[in-house]
Amino acid sequence: MTSSMSKAPHVEIKYTQIFINNEWHKAVNRKTFPVINPSTGEEICRVEGGTKSDIDKAVEAARNAFRIDSAWRKLEPSARGTLMRKFAELLRRDMHI
Repeated sequence: MTSSMSKAPHVEIKYTQIFINNEWHKAVNRKTFPVINPSTGEEICRVEGGTKSDIDKAVEAARNAFRIDSAWRKLEPSARGTLMRKFAELLRRDMHI
């Protein structure tokens, strides 16, 4: 039995930073780590390595998003739902399984 192994398609890596509060950020400590393709052992890219400081920034942004006067809280529930569905749609579109 012969199996045909095809090379994985090239995927352009656009973002390697940490996404906080709808913005891309470098890690506070400016360190990165490699992302390795498990089937080839090849380095795909390097991404920012988050630390406690980065997590603290993300938690603060999340808390602010849920304050009574935040833009997110002022959105109509249906608009928030539409945004969440769009986010899920984009995740499904970009999954390479």
